[in-house]
Amino acid sequence: MQSYMGLGNSLQTVQGGSNPYAPWDFSDDFTDSQGILDARWTTAGTQTAPQAGTDNFKWSGNRETTNHAMSASPTGGVVSDTAWLYRVRMNATESVPGTYSSYTVWGMSASDASVGATTAQDMILTNFRTRPANKFIHTGSTDGVAASSIETLRFATAYANGSDVFIEQIRTTATQQTSAIYTSSTYATLTEMETQSTVASTTQNLRYLKFMNMNAASAGADEFTGVGGDVFFIDGVTEAPV
Repeated sequence: MQSYMGLGNSLQTVQGGSNPYAPWDFSDDFTDSQGILDARWTTAGTQTAPQAGTDNFKWSGNRETTNHAMSASPTGGVVSDTAWLYRVRMNATESVPGTYSSYTVWGMSASDASVGATTAQDMILTNFRTRPANKFIHTGSTDGVAASSIETLRFATAYANGSDVFIEQIRTTATQQTSAIYTSSTYATLTEMETQSTVASTTQNLRYLKFMNMNAASAGADEFTGVGGDVFFIDGVTEAPV
């Protein structure tokens, strides 16, 4: 039986029957009460978490030893190893790099929020990186290695503080994934797409949509924070529902 976790404005689990949030398997606009959001998302640390009354979750990309992360299981189980898709709005509200690069990392992982970015895990991901004079966006994947500073592919497009970035990431086969930037929440106009054809076929058993900082030694006086929202996920397909 498929379980559909609470989406939209109510927290529900449906055993069998129809999905009340069709055609997506999971979505969250972060308009629910804090109690419902806390039941939907598992958190670690304090700086990456859903925020009731804001239509957002807050995220940290601060480089520090504490793991700040949140995760949800969109289908209640392991997703396809060959086909899934998610969308998310990300916005870096403050990006002040320290001595070393800092990252905020998100995507589908085999591990939940309790496992930080510097710990080995299987994951297909996108990230924002901040360092002096640069605001990079990368995408890539891990196969039993840390997800903290993956830069397999770098977008030509940079993020800008205070501006929304609309990301769609798709696992298209066992060994390929795409990450794309769109101009708005309609996902009608593509800005840039990067395709990774070197995903390990053993990057498997992904279950959790996760957002996390780089929990490594301090970068000094770095301050890398932001918000996100409008999360959507669907399993078993490589094109978004209309």
